[in-house]
Amino acid sequence: MTVKELMDYLSGFDDDKKLAVFVVDTEKDVYYPAKHYCGVTDAEHPMLIFEVGDSEPMDKLREECQEDE
Repeated sequence: MTVKELMDYLSGFDDDKKLAVFVVDTEKDVYYPAKHYCGVTDAEHPMLIFEVGDSEPMDKLREECQEDE
């Protein structure tokens, strides 16, 4: 993904919305919610680092997404 693609995607949301990040393992059908993240400011290109929590079943995430609709 390029910076432009990410900015285009994010431009569809209000600036004050929180960012949700999930790392998924589709083979095991689990996800890892992001606990903490930071941006590296002195890198050659944009870099985000995420610390993830324990795995959760994907069904839980699917249910939460359906509740938000």
